[in-house]
Amino acid sequence: MSEAKRQPLNLLLIVIDGLRADHVSAYGYARATTPVIDGLAREGVRATQAYASAPSTLPAHASLFTGLYAVTHGATSEHPMLSPAVPTLAGLAKAAGYRTAAFCTHSEVSVETGLGRGFDAFYTQRYRSRLATRAAHLGRRAADRLLKRSDAGARRSVNALRRWVSEATQPYFAFVHFDDTRCTTELPPLYQHFFATPAHAGDAAAQRVDSYDAAIRYVDERIGDVVQFLSARGDLDRTLIVVTSDHGIHLGAKTRVDHGADLGHDALHIPLIARCPQIVPQGFVLDGLLQSIDVAPTMLALARLPYEAASLHGQAFIEEGRATMQRPFAFAERFRQEGASSEHALRSRALWTRREKFVWRSNEANEYFDLHEDPMERYNVIEAEAERADLLRRQMFDFLAGVEIFEAPTVTGQAVRAV
Repeated sequence: MSEAKRQPLNLLLIVIDGLRADHVSAYGYARATTPVIDGLAREGVRATQAYASAPSTLPAHASLFTGLYAVTHGATSEHPMLSPAVPTLAGLAKAAGYRTAAFCTHSEVSVETGLGRGFDAFYTQRYRSRLATRAAHLGRRAADRLLKRSDAGARRSVNALRRWVSEATQPYFAFVHFDDTRCTTELPPLYQHFFATPAHAGDAAAQRVDSYDAAIRYVDERIGDVVQFLSARGDLDRTLIVVTSDHGIHLGAKTRVDHGADLGHDALHIPLIARCPQIVPQGFVLDGLLQSIDVAPTMLALARLPYEAASLHGQAFIEEGRATMQRPFAFAERFRQEGASSEHALRSRALWTRREKFVWRSNEANEYFDLHEDPMERYNVIEAEAERADLLRRQMFDFLAGVEIFEAPTVTGQAVRAV
């Protein structure tokens, strides 16, 4: 099909919560966790060095939706609401005539946090009332037990997506968030022990990895349901599909099994895959630095939707069927958590290149890593490399001095917070 006659593309953004790149088989993982995603990667573009802009759900999704770092969009644990002044991917798609819908069960990605702006419909499987949400959840769990099925919402989200797409009479943008990798105890029985091995009996850390991998495989199969549905409709090859994660997760490294606590490699390295035969080269691998802030401008550029590229921190990583210049450095930050103590009460920021990484903390317990010698960031060599660390520190604060800093609106001196 010629460029002049190209029909409007459908847009589908799939985000798998807490999915680490190194647990995706397309990225070299030994287990076959993601056969469907692997197929999308073979038929499209895979970025090997993609990183989240924040290690927690709210700011990471706000960056995915806006193309901005959290320092500018402001939706963080310190101010859990995206400003209505910030344009979003959904809002820009809707303004261009697209139908828009979100399918997400996570409370931090919701209408209440401002991330529902621009969506015609937001399927949450939750209610504004916590009591009603709890009652509905218990009712669904009872029905699931009766019918011998369970998950953390993936099946219902996919069913709702299929119903919504079936009613589409115009191009659409759909966002689907899968939370099952965080809720491994709610996997269907078939997946509870999908990757379990006798050798891991009694090893809690290994069993956590087994459960995590099984959850990834389950979500991958639900993505397969979506792909099959789009194929049967004849929509697959005219839909730009982007699969990524909001952030990584710790699986026992540094004595943690969580996310959001630091800016390490495990918490930030994410998969990023895009497929659309009309406009995305097949089997292409991008090795340059990319970030989640690059997703929105890429989808907008490939769909030829108007947006102000100069106002974004992110940039399209594919244009006109070719890779664009990748960024010279990546940046991420985490914010204080309300009521937290110790390390969770600290702010931290990281700036890194392909060669080195500097991490600043508000208590000045800073770190420097030589990524050539230590790609997994195990050894802080800031004392031995004080001069290099200082250069990156200055680069970080020079960068921050040149971007718009978000200032929370105040009411009688207090920040406005989500309710």
